[in-house]
Order: sequence, then C-alpha cells, then structure tokens
Amino acid sequence: MTKDYISREAAIAEARYRQRFYEKYHDNDFAEAFEIMGDKLRDLPSADVKPVVFCKDCLNNYGTKEQPDCDIVGWDWSLKPDDFCSNGSTTRYYDE
Repeated sequence: MTKDYISREAAIAEARYRQRFYEKYHDNDFAEAFEIMGDKLRDLPSADVKPVVFCKDCLNNYGTKEQPDCDIVGWDWSLKPDDFCSNGSTTRYYDE
C-alpha cells in the first residue's frame, strides 16, 4: 500500500528548508512565516486515523480488483475499485 499522507516530520523538514532558503536570500518575513509554520506543525496533536483500505484491496472482496463484490455491503450494491467503507480490512477479523 502506498502512503497517501505526509508525515509530520516531512512537513516540518519542508518548512525548515524553506525558512533557511528565505533567510539566505534576506526575506525575513517569509523566513519567519515558515519558522512559525514549522513550530505549529510540531505542536499539532496527532490524528487518530488508520489507513483506508479500498474495496479492490479488501479481504472482504470476493469479486475481482476491477469489479469488487463485498461480504459486508451485500450483493445488490454496485462497487467500484476505489470505493471504501469503515469495515475495510487487509486482515480477517480472526487474524487481528
């Protein structure tokens, strides 16, 4: 699975990089803005999230990757490969 999010460390590193860039070229307003941005990113609380499991990759999918069918949603629901739900899983419930 690919990471579809950016880590806090990567965002802070980018802000610090841009801060140093603007300091080098004597634009202190932008440098200060990126310094503040890095500080605020560092202080943000972490989100309580888990990765999204798309229907095409879910273990509840008994169809194909192109045309998923789901044990959870039911046979009368037309699913697309990039659909997802709160029950998406890459492990069966008894494997967790």
